[in-house]
Amino acid sequence: MSMSKKDFIALAEAFQYARGHAMASTDAEAELAGVMASAEYVANVCKAANPAFKRERWFGYIAGECGPNGGAR
Repeated sequence: MSMSKKDFIALAEAFQYARGHAMASTDAEAELAGVMASAEYVANVCKAANPAFKRERWFGYIAGECGPNGGAR
């Protein structure tokens, strides 16, 4: 079974949540670095599962720069 767009969005939303909590931490820099390192690893898995996976768009969604389809939030 391959991963779908809904799966990628759900993963990104989990990282949005983790990113928000990391930024509110007393050691935000270290917490955020850990979250984003994990997101990098997951992005590699997503790309391997689906060559059409758009890594930049996925990270943009995690950062709140765009909506799940890459457009305005």
